[in-house]
Amino acid sequence: MTVNMDKYEKRKLKLYGLFWLAVFVIPTIPLLWGAMGITGHYSSSEEITSLWTSLLPFLVLFLIHNFIILPLRKKSSEIYVIAVLVLVTAFGYYCFMDGNQPPGHHDIGMERMERMERMDHMGTPPPPPSHRPARPAAILLGCGVLAIIANLGVNAIVENERKEEDRRHLEIENLKLQLASLRYQINPHFFLNTLNNIQALILIDPDKATKSIGIFSKLTQMILRGGNSPVVPLADEVSCLEYFIDLMRLRYTDNVKIETSFPQNTGNAFIQPLILGTFVENAFKHGISYDHPSFIRIKIEIQDGRIIFICENSIHSEALAESHGIGLENARKRLSLLYGDKLSLHADSYGDHYSVKLIVPDKIEIPE
Repeated sequence: MTVNMDKYEKRKLKLYGLFWLAVFVIPTIPLLWGAMGITGHYSSSEEITSLWTSLLPFLVLFLIHNFIILPLRKKSSEIYVIAVLVLVTAFGYYCFMDGNQPPGHHDIGMERMERMERMDHMGTPPPPPSHRPARPAAILLGCGVLAIIANLGVNAIVENERKEEDRRHLEIENLKLQLASLRYQINPHFFLNTLNNIQALILIDPDKATKSIGIFSKLTQMILRGGNSPVVPLADEVSCLEYFIDLMRLRYTDNVKIETSFPQNTGNAFIQPLILGTFVENAFKHGISYDHPSFIRIKIEIQDGRIIFICENSIHSEALAESHGIGLENARKRLSLLYGDKLSLHADSYGDHYSVKLIVPDKIEIPE
């Protein structure tokens, strides 16, 4: 998967442009000072032109490597290495021929001649004649190799940035797929249990069954509305819990004490959809006994930018050996995927009590 290729190619070109702008401009500054008379050494426009002309072979070397030879790395490392060796050999031959030319006088140009005549009339001795300095081939070749290394360095930095962004996007896509997969496991599990409850009510109390169908319809609408979102307002999740608990109240007798404490104002708090319902569903599934008094206590608080959820239920001997099934495990996976190290989830049993305490941030940035 390639992400924003144009952006990274433009970034490369920008960095290359800045690099060569510095290469051409920085050595020119002392010559410009001399041309303006700031320094004691007189400089002419011909010297600047000569300087830039001497840098052009390195720029050509850079361009050939970047646009012709460097793309060969994606096809074959062997071909790339051979092409680089050929390029360096050709440039080395040029450096040998250029570095062994005999030094001679530069053409100082009409502008410099005029200034020298003015300096003679003022009694100032003219500057010494400028000779073309000898440039050893080894130094020229070394500078050419440095240009290739600079090209490779900038390319490697930008390509690493590209790969890092590709990796982040891939992780985000994997996260979405995992969340969707886990959610698809939870929803059928939840609906199946609820429909079974309604079926049981039809045989026991048809009026309650009719009422429960109405509540279940509202609950289904809320689930379908927020089930495809990574997070939903906490107020919607609380409403889902209330509908679900109302369904359970219709099924059980007064031997089951159900206590809830929900915030009246949830503000702008958000949470994963159906995540709290998983714990509540497990509490009803594993904490209710028709033979013994049972209880379920559910509490939600918002404190210091955190959502604190506590669900306690009674446990009895026949439920001690039962597993909480895929619901609790999937909930833990879903929470870990989205909240990471910001998640706090503890489930403990003590005596005839079972307790789940969940703490998550009330807001979380969701990647697009």
